[in-house]
Amino acid sequence: MPNDENDEQISDDQSASESTQSDEQNSLEAGGTSGLKSEEEGTSELSESDKRSLQDLMADPTDTQTATPTPAKTGDCSSWENDPRGFAKIVADNYLSTEFDHMPGLVAPEGMSCWSSQPGGKVSDFCYLHYSDGWNVIVSLANIPDYVKARAIAPERKPMCTYSYDCTNTGTLIFTKRGCYA
Repeated sequence: MPNDENDEQISDDQSASESTQSDEQNSLEAGGTSGLKSEEEGTSELSESDKRSLQDLMADPTDTQTATPTPAKTGDCSSWENDPRGFAKIVADNYLSTEFDHMPGLVAPEGMSCWSSQPGGKVSDFCYLHYSDGWNVIVSLANIPDYVKARAIAPERKPMCTYSYDCTNTGTLIFTKRGCYA
């Protein structure tokens, strides 16, 4: 004999599961972090579809190479260019502090994921940073040595900004804003 209470419970559980899956899928598009999985090394792992979605958010609305000419570099930035995780953190911190007058928090222990935009690529040229204060920023290093890009996607989606950069004799990065795009 069927148990109506059990049938209702299964139906409720199934609806809740379907709702959670839908919420998780929409969360990343809205700037959430539900697609992140913690790893032992304190980094995040994103699914391939999440990576593609984040890369799509960084697509140029205009040809940024013609928007502002890239000035010639006077310093050696190769140590930064060869450290994508460190470089992405500095780019994201600069973006938050200069564009929003926001002193960035710490990157959460499981809050950074870097990957190559090219299948089978070895160079990490995209990074996703989840800060402990709730800000999430995507950084593109795909156009180095010419320029870098950053965009906040949480607590709400913000404009993407591009920056030229140079280094001082002591290796300090100097950013010059090229433009921001909605």
